[in-house]
Amino acid sequence: DKNPLALANPEDLPGDGSLGTTGAAQSYHPPRRLYIVLHNIDGQQLRSPEAQALLGELAAMPRVHLVSSVDHVNAPLLWSKREAARFNF
Repeated sequence: DKNPLALANPEDLPGDGSLGTTGAAQSYHPPRRLYIVLHNIDGQQLRSPEAQALLGELAAMPRVHLVSSVDHVNAPLLWSKREAARFNF
């Protein structure tokens, strides 16, 4: 039995996954995206400037999406305005 929660592989869908596509539209492949889910972005192991800079660079990439949580009320104090802009909060 297949797992009902498993996601369909987009490559298994006909064409680009929309209804009624024919011809050249079937060869279209949308750009791949990377989703990163990070619990506790303000955690002890991730508080270093190097770790935050790396996460900010990843989040600033066009096809990378960072979803994160914070556990400390003062977490926004970790980032300067420039660093926070990279995260696009």
